[in-house]
Amino acid sequence: IPQSMVMGCPLQQPLEQSLLGKEFAASTAPTSPMQTPSVECMESCCCYYVIAMPVDASAVPSCGPATMDVQALPQVNYATFAAQEPQEAFPGHFPPALDDSQWWFQNQGPGDFIDQSCCDTVMSAGGSPASKRGPGSALLRRQRRQRAFHQQRLQRHAARHDSDKAHAGAANVELAAELTRQLEKGGALRQEASGRLSEPSLMRRLSFAPAGCRAVQLALEVADRNSAAQVAAGLQGSVAEAIGSPNANYVVQKIITVLTPQEAPFIAEELQWAGPALACHEYGCRIYCRLLENAAEDESTVRLIDSALAEVDVLLTHPFGHHVVEGVLEHGLARQQGEIIPVLRKGVMRTANSRPGAYVLEKALLYSSLEDRRALASDVLAALPSELHGLMRSQLGCMVIRAMLRSLPAVAQQVRQQLTEPRLMSQLETTKHGRRLLASAGLSSVSDSSSVGAREEA
Repeated sequence: IPQSMVMGCPLQQPLEQSLLGKEFAASTAPTSPMQTPSVECMESCCCYYVIAMPVDASAVPSCGPATMDVQALPQVNYATFAAQEPQEAFPGHFPPALDDSQWWFQNQGPGDFIDQSCCDTVMSAGGSPASKRGPGSALLRRQRRQRAFHQQRLQRHAARHDSDKAHAGAANVELAAELTRQLEKGGALRQEASGRLSEPSLMRRLSFAPAGCRAVQLALEVADRNSAAQVAAGLQGSVAEAIGSPNANYVVQKIITVLTPQEAPFIAEELQWAGPALACHEYGCRIYCRLLENAAEDESTVRLIDSALAEVDVLLTHPFGHHVVEGVLEHGLARQQGEIIPVLRKGVMRTANSRPGAYVLEKALLYSSLEDRRALASDVLAALPSELHGLMRSQLGCMVIRAMLRSLPAVAQQVRQQLTEPRLMSQLETTKHGRRLLASAGLSSVSDSSSVGAREEA
């Protein structure tokens, strides 16, 4: 095949010497699958592949480029492939090659470089593998080598990272064990260990490690208040990151438990910067609960809880956020509790039938004011009999009804009247939580009551 000719059209650039006499691919854009391409088509931005198989030089007519007739090349099998529309595969759609194989083209878009999936040679039905490789086979081999090289580099890097991590973990375990021994012995050794943990970098490194966080918690617990405050200061600037850690969040909880907000003011400050979204975090909700348990009346805690209660309707039924609402009902200010009760009353039955909402409603019936408890119980008892009996039969509903029995004597009497309905009582006696509810109301037999009481004590 002439060097400057492809199927009767001059090439923009001569073919490489290595491709002469072999199969080759050229970028062109024919207007139909089997139309002879033109120079204008070859200048198109779309990418097509023209495949020409080698033929005998004697089969090429001695004519110039301008008068060369493609039909005069009977032994040339060529196929054109339009690649601007991704297609999966078209085996058998194009004329076969000289070795009775077929070209298999896949998903080659304009401007894309050839990849391994672009062209493969498929065996014919009864023949042997094609002896010729598809167009761009050298490029494909180079790309495969490059991919293999990069994969090997990534594997070596991952292996080094795992090795370094294992060495660092072993070092942290040894250091944590040594510090724990010193802290437990007391005296000068305890002071030495507390001094070492006062270094911020060491304290942060151990707080995020499984074994190290326990050593840091022990130091906060047994050290004097000044030393504990110096150790806690090592987390300053990293509180939000520590809360997101499965290990360091316990260190933050221990700081809140053993120190006052004045001794560790950075905890509430950085929680305020992080925003109320932490109240719905798996570990962040624990931090809010510890603050409510230990410093509910502190000004910084009050601001933090007020910010979280702005989304109380979301927290009520959130898998983690409901713990914060329960903490407010049990330890929060009366003003903050008053913000929760109206939201509960808007959909009390819907809340009672959800797991997070049932826990919140139980705390509200036990720890809110007398007026709020009476109002919530009246809303539950005012529901339709079918809804109320369905609530009493469910496991979550039994928890709410038991809280009503413990809240107010008048409410407990109304609940017992509902439980004495024969059909409902027979249904409750068939389940474990139903029998427990009847025992709490004093409506079960003596033997059932004693067995339930023994189980509760156990």
